[in-house]
This record gives sequence, C-alpha cells and structure tokens, in this order.
Amino acid sequence: MTAYGRDERAALAAWLDGLDSHTIYPVDELAAELRALGWRDPLPTGSTHAQIARAIDARGLGGELAPDDGRRLIAGFEVSRWLAAYMLGHAPGDRFYGRGSAHRANVAGLRAFANGG
Repeated sequence: MTAYGRDERAALAAWLDGLDSHTIYPVDELAAELRALGWRDPLPTGSTHAQIARAIDARGLGGELAPDDGRRLIAGFEVSRWLAAYMLGHAPGDRFYGRGSAHRANVAGLRAFANGG
C-alpha cells in the first residue's frame, strides 16, 4: 500500500463520508474522484448491473436501479468497507449488521486513522 499523508487520509475520509451507504455508484466515476484526491493504489472492481439487480431482488426490500449502461457498479457501504479494509487492515463496520451503521463505523475508523489514531 502507498503511504498517504495525514491530509490525504483526511480528504479520503471526508470524501467517503459524503457517499450515501445505500446508493449504487458507477465505479468509473468513483475511481475518477478517488484519483483526483490523490489515490494511487488499486481500485475496487464493483459488480455488474445484473449482479446488483439480483442482489436487490434477493433482499426483497425493493429499490431502484438505473438502466444498464455497461458500467460496473458499487454501493456506498461497499466502498467504505473496501477502503477501510485496505487502509486499516480491517473494516470496523464488520461488527455491525446494518449497512448504514457499518458505513458510518468505517468512516469513523478512517477519520481516526487520518487524525493519527
């Protein structure tokens, strides 16, 4: 992993905090945003539209998914888990069942890391 300075870590945590845990994002757009923040390491690959659609159906809770435009997709909570696991070596949110709670715990862990904790 690349060493990131305190300011870069803080910027990544703030960016992540701006993502909605349940929103589905195109991976290429998030990758561009991360690169603009100075991210120099591998990026998440996400899932296909069909994989996301099956997951939404399997949960049985409803939800909407934009039409398939061929891009890979990833949910906000998946981004926070990936980034926390990559930077911290674990995802603090793994101790929570809810996606929103897990997302907030991962953001908090990254904020603490950014502040030297």
